[in-house]
Amino acid sequence: RTGLYSPAQSSPEQLDQLERHDCPELFVLLSGRVTLVIAEDGRLREVTLQPGQPVMVHAPHNGYCPDGAHAGTALVVERDRFDTEYRPLLQWLGEGAADERDR
Repeated sequence: RTGLYSPAQSSPEQLDQLERHDCPELFVLLSGRVTLVIAEDGRLREVTLQPGQPVMVHAPHNGYCPDGAHAGTALVVERDRFDTEYRPLLQWLGEGAADERDR
């Protein structure tokens, strides 16, 4: 299935949780700016989407629009059916990793 992703958050500090699906998601920037925040190897990594460049996400993630709420839009492609796990952001990083933001 496909959908449009346009986060209400405008900074990474506004993200309080990440989600992980049991399948990958494909993101392609359509307009504006969207940055994904991805938890990998106990760290947070930011990926700024670029027009026409697909990004496949397998790890826990969330996103924000640095120019303001809903100022960017990405196309999202994912399976029709999947399970999603939501957890507070710091739980994806593991114990003692509260300051491990790699930006």
